[in-house]
Amino acid sequence: MAKVTVRHLDELGRIVIPQAIRTNLAWKNRTQIDVCEQDGKVILSTHSKSCLFCGGTEGLCQFAGKDICQDCLNELKKIES
Repeated sequence: MAKVTVRHLDELGRIVIPQAIRTNLAWKNRTQIDVCEQDGKVILSTHSKSCLFCGGTEGLCQFAGKDICQDCLNELKKIES
């Protein structure tokens, strides 16, 4: 079983993730972290780029600063026509 470290939430709901964990995960300043709740637990994971519309991770391109997959981009082009 993994070692458990107890941390307290501050008044803004923040916690400090221990340095050893951040180092092990290669998390540096400004690393984007996905946060979700599942079965009563909070899950943190390194953010991976995904399509704004469908959540896909293949064939991404940037449009107006957002990640969009080629399939969704093609669908948007159809709407504009």
